[in-house]
Amino acid sequence: MSEQQHSLFSDDLVEPLLARIEDVPDDEFKTSWPEYLADLVDVFESRLTRLSIPQPRKIAKTLIAEQAHYLGGRFRYLPKGDKLLSALRNIDIFNDWYHGKSIKLIVQEHHELTEPQIYRIVQEQRKLHQKRSQRELF
Repeated sequence: MSEQQHSLFSDDLVEPLLARIEDVPDDEFKTSWPEYLADLVDVFESRLTRLSIPQPRKIAKTLIAEQAHYLGGRFRYLPKGDKLLSALRNIDIFNDWYHGKSIKLIVQEHHELTEPQIYRIVQEQRKLHQKRSQRELF
């Protein structure tokens, strides 16, 4: 990151505010923050709690506040859960195939998919894998 870019993300103003984020009571937080950000805090807190991370509410608020500071006002697309889960499933299928698992066994594990669908997923993921790991010659 260039020096000019780094200065855009200076922590001089943000860090002291984020350090005091726990001082904002939850009821005020829910009413003063946009609903979408408050919902994201709840989602992050839930995940951090499941991971047994200490102070999950404080960390969730801090992460969302920092994202809002640095990325706020920009359009960001978040895929629906189904699309994300499908993409993760496809990566998992490719990894199984890449590490030697047979297509027949993969089909048995992913009974919602047909064998031709599994072949198509492996083909698509293999192209993506090659694109990531090999540079183009021309």
